Amino acid sequence: MYDDNYMLLDETTLTANKNGDAFDRMWMPHTPVVVRLSVTGTISGTSPTLTVKVQGSDDASTWTDIKSFTQVTTSETEEFIRILCPYKYIRAVATKGGTSPSYGLVQCSVVPAGRFTEPK
Repeated sequence: MYDDNYMLLDETTLTANKNGDAFDRMWMPHTPVVVRLSVTGTISGTSPTLTVKVQGSDDASTWTDIKSFTQVTTSETEEFIRILCPYKYIRAVATKGGTSPSYGLVQCSVVPAGRFTEPK
């Protein structure tokens, strides 16, 4: 369902914190962006949690938090968020919590179609 050209994070198994690659938006910085988070694999560990946020940067080296997804504690999670950011680059950052957590198939991507699940 994802276009590889728009991936911010694509982990078959996530067992450590992860900073996604910088994504050059290539369009006007004030255009709204819809980002999708999907966790569809097995989650294991004691009290596992996963927080994924989107960050922005003008130079792909100094990053500012823009918006976070709802914390993930169960598999089969899908969420869309809409962000407004004045930055040229964006990336996804995944932070795990709990004891020995592991998350199967964690994907985060820009959604060109513009769908989102949060209230306006």
